[in-house]
Amino acid sequence: MSAIEASSVRVSTLADGTLRLVVDVEPRFAVDAFRLFGSPGVPMALAALKPATSEPKPETPKGGKIAQWLGMRCHDAHFQAWLYGRFPKQWTEAPGTTEAEWAASVVRAVCAVESRAELDNNPSAAEVFHRLIRIPYTEQA
Repeated sequence: MSAIEASSVRVSTLADGTLRLVVDVEPRFAVDAFRLFGSPGVPMALAALKPATSEPKPETPKGGKIAQWLGMRCHDAHFQAWLYGRFPKQWTEAPGTTEAEWAASVVRAVCAVESRAELDNNPSAAEVFHRLIRIPYTEQA
């Protein structure tokens, strides 16, 4: 099977109901198109090609109550110290330039997520977060 890119130029309906399509083939495909379709009656199939820009973008999950709670705590020195004491290995391996960034990195590593928003949208990550971070932290506070 061969495919040749083309653009529809004109569409019309004949008296017997037949649909007539007129297409333009880009010059870079002209030789191949002539080789394939250069005589009347050559069977072919049509498919519409969607431009990449028309593809719907995957929806980015929005953060909710967990992400908000965590966002505030990551800027809190007490929470940062607690995370450091509870997860020292993750703290030293966490990327970041500020304590708040380190805290957020530790939580993402512990919960195996890429963003805080995932904690509101991924039930298993939320369970890990509550079990290992939120509940122990709030119980000692």
